[in-house]
Amino acid sequence: MTVALTPLTLTAISAASDLIIALYPAFIIWQLKITKRLKTGLSVLMGLGCLSAVCAVFKITTLPLISNTSDPTCNSTQSTTYRRAY
Repeated sequence: MTVALTPLTLTAISAASDLIIALYPAFIIWQLKITKRLKTGLSVLMGLGCLSAVCAVFKITTLPLISNTSDPTCNSTQSTTYRRAY
């Protein structure tokens, strides 16, 4: 059981770090002396990194499905869906 726990833990850490890295620059951008339109545009572009966090969460939900089967290739079609987003 601990073998399946390690990928879940690593994926959760990856999702959290993706979210922090995507959202943190928005706080810095809002302190700059530029137009509000440019601030909004830059924040949206930097926030697109949240998509990788969404993919990581999807991976967390599909990993137990793969690890609890005797034939991992049979149930791996759902988990390959998140790879297409990269």
